[in-house]
Amino acid sequence: SPDLILNRPDWLREPRGADVDPGVQWFPFVTFWQLTFDQVFSTNVDDGHGHSYGADAVYMWADILEPANWSESDVERLYEKMAG
Repeated sequence: SPDLILNRPDWLREPRGADVDPGVQWFPFVTFWQLTFDQVFSTNVDDGHGHSYGADAVYMWADILEPANWSESDVERLYEKMAG
């Protein structure tokens, strides 16, 4: 969000995940651009880390969209196809 340009994000005040660099700090303007480029160029990470959700996105979207007439087995079947 552009709010990051002038406002320190809440997630930097909270305990960090194991895969978040403990050295990340907020600096006006600088952190916004660092994280913007990070999202674009750091795609070579394992699924479930950073912004690489892989087949796990199936579960997230199923929870968000709650597709009509979909069962848990439909979600599992789609996950298996996406996971390859």
